[in-house]
Parts: sequence; C-alpha cells; structure tokens
Amino acid sequence: MSRNSEPLKIIGLSFIILAVFSLISPELQVKLGLKKPFDLFSDFRKLTTESKPVASKKNDSLPATKPASIPHFVDFSSKETDQSLEQFFKKLQALKKGKRKKVRIGYFGDSMIEGDLITQNIRQILQSTYGGHGVGFVPITSVVAGFRQTVQHTFSQNWIDQNFQNAKKIPFHFLSGHQFKANESAWVEYGAVKQKQLNTLPNPTLLCAKNEQAILIQMNAEELSLNPNKAFNAFRLSENDKLNKIKLNFPQGASGIYGICFESDSGLVLDNFSFRGSSGLELNCMKSDAMAELFNARPYDLLILHYGPNLLFKPLNTDFSYYKKQLKKTLTHLKKNSPGCAILLISSADKSYRSKEGKWITAPGVEPLIAVQKELAEELGFGFINLYELMGGNGTMTKWVEQKPVLAYKDYTHFNNSGAAYIGKLLAKKLQQNNHEQKPN
Repeated sequence: MSRNSEPLKIIGLSFIILAVFSLISPELQVKLGLKKPFDLFSDFRKLTTESKPVASKKNDSLPATKPASIPHFVDFSSKETDQSLEQFFKKLQALKKGKRKKVRIGYFGDSMIEGDLITQNIRQILQSTYGGHGVGFVPITSVVAGFRQTVQHTFSQNWIDQNFQNAKKIPFHFLSGHQFKANESAWVEYGAVKQKQLNTLPNPTLLCAKNEQAILIQMNAEELSLNPNKAFNAFRLSENDKLNKIKLNFPQGASGIYGICFESDSGLVLDNFSFRGSSGLELNCMKSDAMAELFNARPYDLLILHYGPNLLFKPLNTDFSYYKKQLKKTLTHLKKNSPGCAILLISSADKSYRSKEGKWITAPGVEPLIAVQKELAEELGFGFINLYELMGGNGTMTKWVEQKPVLAYKDYTHFNNSGAAYIGKLLAKKLQQNNHEQKPN
C-alpha cells in the first residue's frame, strides 16, 4: 500500500474505534477512563427520535406529552405550616366530603389567561368534582370582554381604568391590578351564559376601596346606598343565587370600584386575575392593611401565579438574576400577607422564536427562566409546576402552531382556545390527583 493511503487507513481505524465506543453504554465508558461519555451517532439518534410521529389515541386530538426527567409538580412547602399545599389538598377533600363550605383559589397571570382562558377549564373541572357554581370575579371593564365565553359583559365608555401601569401612586391596588372610577351615569351589565355551573349569576357582590362618600347604585329596579369605610369592602348586592342578568347604574359616579363577584354559597371558587403585560412584580403594590381586610372578607386557600412570556421579549437573553431578585421581594410580601393560604408557581410555557436559519425553535431563555422560577419556589416554600415540561418540552410550541389541529397562534407564544383548554385540563388533573413530589423546605 502506498504511503498516500496511510492517512485514509488511520482515519478508517479511528472511525471504527470511535464507533465501538459509541455502542458502549455511557456508564461503562466512564469506568474505562473516559471523562465524558462519547456518542458518534448522537445527531443521528436525535434525528431519528424527532422524526417519529407522536402517538395518540384515535379519539383524542390532543398531543401526547413526553416523560420528563424531573417531576412536573413539586411541593417545596413544609407540611407543618398553614400555608402548605398539603393543607390545601386537605381542604379540597373536606369540601368534597361536605365537611367544609368553600374553597377559594386566586389565579394570577398575564395575557395567557385573558378572557378566562385556561382558568375556565380548571374551574369547570374542579367545580364538577368539588361542587359550586359561578364565574367568580369579573372586573368592571375589560379589553377582552367580547372575547370571554364564561360571562356576558358590557359597559358604558365613561369608566376610567386606574391600574398598576398608569396609576402607580394609588395607595392600594386590588388583586386584579385594576380599579375603576365611574363618571356620572356610568353603567355595567353582566349576563349568565348557557354553560354548566355558569347559567346563573349567584350572589352578586361588589368589591371596592374606601370612599369618603356613599356609593349610590341602581341594580335592575332596586336602589342601593353603600358606605365603604374600610380599606377593602365587599357588599353583597343580592341574596338571589338564580339571577341570570344584572345591570348596575352609578348615577352620581363613584371611585375605587374593583369589580363584581358571582359565586355560590358553597363549593369551589376560582377567580381569574389577568393583567396583560405583567410579569408578577406589580403584586407588591398591595398594602398590608388592605390585604388583611381582603383576606378577612374573602379568604383565599390557594394563590396561583402563572407568568413568563413578558420576560422573554428578548429571546436570546438567559440571565434572569435581576428578575429573581425583584420577584422574591414581591412573593415574600404576598406570602406574609396571605395567612392560611398556599402559593403555587406555574412556570412559563414553551415560547419559540425565529432563528438565523429561519426556523422557529424554543427561545434560549425559556429554560433559564424556568430554573429561576423553580429556585424561587424552593427558597420560599411554594409549590411548583413545570408547565414547559408538562406540555411537551423543547419545540412543543412550534409543533402546536404548525400541526393539525392547531393549538397555538402564529406569534408562537399564546395558546388558542383549544390549546388553552388542553393546558387547563392538564393543570386541573394535577390539582385533582395531588400527584406531586414532596420536598419539605
């Protein structure tokens, strides 16, 4: 053989040796002295795995979720505290057995839950299991009122929305982040929808801040005068749990109005507190004295915080240390002022961006952000659900946009109605089964 063929011979021999090592398990490679396991065929294996179709049942149009290397649901709270998830699950079981009258959940999020998306499915499933009816909290005005499917909602145009973003100096912001000022003759109307548990507007209750003057209201044909003299006030406007429509007129105007609650006297209540563009940091605007009165009048048993997309506006950013520092202050404030209430963090979902090659792929910042959210849950003793892994992990959002049936919009960030319903079912299942890993803080 000529000397020119010797390089080819060396390359061929090297390939054979590397191929043999690639067939050996990573554990054995380490034992043989390799510091890092080697696999010559890793790219081929990945390509083969990704090309396999997702298995699904014939009658199920929803995608199957892949198994994750870490639990989807971890409980970092201590069983010994009254703010533990363990206590919340005991309350749910007591409610189901008729040993408890009511369990209330507050679900916070951004545009991912606007229009009651995700939360409407969780509410429907949990109310079917544990009892109760009613849509819970509804604000006075909303930019997605026409989109929402769980309540009919119309209002006059002479309301002023004062919120976290445009009125930061207001001494107290309600949990929703909004409070409303009514000009003279302002009105709002709510109607029930033809859905199970939502076909009535039970026990309408007005929530508002402290006012120097009485609030005059005309509700349907009845006139009411309310005296809100506390930092937080809840006025039940009717004892009727069979109402299907109410219209509130404010002939003299009013200020500090948060919204109306519709909930049965017993069962499960789930309030949707969506705020477009929020990352959760604004919740520290709520004052301690007002929160004490709020929890006295309407005690919550679980607060769920579900944020993420608004932190990924720069998809290549992977440093969220600044966010962790700020959010920890907010969460500490929330925990301190919500006695007897468990707190659950739900991670960001998958989010895709267009790469330099023109392909839609998971943003590099998604997993680092979720790591920070999990760290906060562990440090503060909260529950944690990894929604990113639960929905399928890396690349799932791209699949949901491009597959049929379509489960997400072409912004590669937001779920459509079908995708949101699927996510709601996944989360409700986690809350129903109480199938979490317990890691005491």
